[in-house]
Amino acid sequence: MTEELLPKNITLIDFPFTVGLVLDKLSSITKFGHMSGRFHFYVVGGVVRDTYRNKATSKTDIDIAFSGEFSLLMGLIRAEGSCTVVMENTHLHTARIAFTDATSSTRVEFDLAQLRAEDYTPGNIYPHVSFDNIPIQWDLARRDFTINAIAYDAKTHEIFDPFRGYEDLQKGLIRVLHDLSFQDDPTRKDRALDFVRRFGYALEDSTQRLMEE
Repeated sequence: MTEELLPKNITLIDFPFTVGLVLDKLSSITKFGHMSGRFHFYVVGGVVRDTYRNKATSKTDIDIAFSGEFSLLMGLIRAEGSCTVVMENTHLHTARIAFTDATSSTRVEFDLAQLRAEDYTPGNIYPHVSFDNIPIQWDLARRDFTINAIAYDAKTHEIFDPFRGYEDLQKGLIRVLHDLSFQDDPTRKDRALDFVRRFGYALEDSTQRLMEE
């Protein structure tokens, strides 16, 4: 068994500057509503992955996961008035938000998603979704590949990497998180092949076997 590669420490300055703009905006919005303590934000997904790959740019998609009440946060965003709600899914508790930074005149879009857990049952196309007291590790467990299941805690600056995604990034491997991943979401096959093509990575052995099956 190879020794686990622990994630290299990254700080906010390592991310594209637009990530800092988003976190500052969310901080100002929750302070505006006197509810800073009601929310906890995490940078997740592709921007974390690409920052570790030294490929992140200011145009990188920004995904923010958060603990707290979705409807309350959306109410604060609308009340504060400087953001546009581009899209909102009240079933999945997700939204796309846009704003223009007053200092740099940079227009930024980002995706918000409340921490959730998903449970797929046989015969059901859509999963059962739960939002109650979900830790970041459970939210990461519903994602497609280990390299996309790394999170940066905007408050404590900790890195959460429960599926050793950083190690797979260093090895150039695409690995699913569990054996039923492609059954849960068949579109993951296309995404896996897209990452192979774009990044020059290889399918991890068991992932390739599961895909073929």
